[in-house]
Amino acid sequence: MALDQRASLLHLPLTIAERLGYFEAEGVSVELREFGSPSNAAQAVLRREAHLLCAPLGQFGLARDQANQALLRSFVLLSRTPQLVLGLSIKTLPQDAELVALRGRRIGVPAIGSMADRTGRALLRRAFVAPEDLEWVPLAHPFAAVQAFRNGQVDALCYSDPAIRQLEQLGELRAVVDTRSLRGCIDVFGGPLPSACLGAPASFLSQYPRSSQAVADAVVRALKWLQSAEPADVIKVVPEPYFLGDRYLYLQAFVRTRDAWSGDGVMPTSGVAVVRDVFEAGDAAGVSKAMLDDAYTNELALRAKQRWRV
Repeated sequence: MALDQRASLLHLPLTIAERLGYFEAEGVSVELREFGSPSNAAQAVLRREAHLLCAPLGQFGLARDQANQALLRSFVLLSRTPQLVLGLSIKTLPQDAELVALRGRRIGVPAIGSMADRTGRALLRRAFVAPEDLEWVPLAHPFAAVQAFRNGQVDALCYSDPAIRQLEQLGELRAVVDTRSLRGCIDVFGGPLPSACLGAPASFLSQYPRSSQAVADAVVRALKWLQSAEPADVIKVVPEPYFLGDRYLYLQAFVRTRDAWSGDGVMPTSGVAVVRDVFEAGDAAGVSKAMLDDAYTNELALRAKQRWRV
């Protein structure tokens, strides 16, 4: 399975499924591989370097063949929000600064073209700030993002936890836009914004229906586990390197974002329109609602939902 960063909270359901043996229980062996960004992960799948993909819904919509048919299709939704924060530096900007203060400044994102990049651009346009008036700095690893922010190499971040939570705890970042919770995402975008999605080439789904359903069952089972899991349960499952050296900080981030994860893996149709609006505002040419409608299926998630009674 190709993804951008294994340690991202967006991918916590995959970590749960892997560490608790849910994939193995369904008779499939799944290896999670990092490719640095969602676009790189998608390209790896298209080059057949991986069978499965975890990426934002928009990434699935962008992959088309010459007949404009979807090459990749999402079949389980992991997160109903991007779990992103657009935060400003308290050191390099006035404490009451708004997004307009970022003109001529530097902003860090996990990767150019990532969901954070597109979301940041959309939010700036809504604040009447042209994205080209900023310098966009790719910071693929959370540790690099924290260090660049603390050293004044960037004046803002559009990033996720636990990096954001660490900077907040240090008193160095002020969140201006916060989509870590479902309520926060609705306040910003007017609805859920499907982010981490599990999918595969459309040809893979048709050729290996049993394996595809097995993966869907394992991940939806992990989503169900997360609905009732206590922070202490999560700590026992998540690998130590994911904590960025601070278990308590990771737990705080988990509690803050826990309602962002889907409860059943089913894609909400209302969220498709929100994704399209964000991509259009971020200047992603050619992403239409029809393309996004063709980029996912709920068939496997609905079967898994019925099986696990979620």
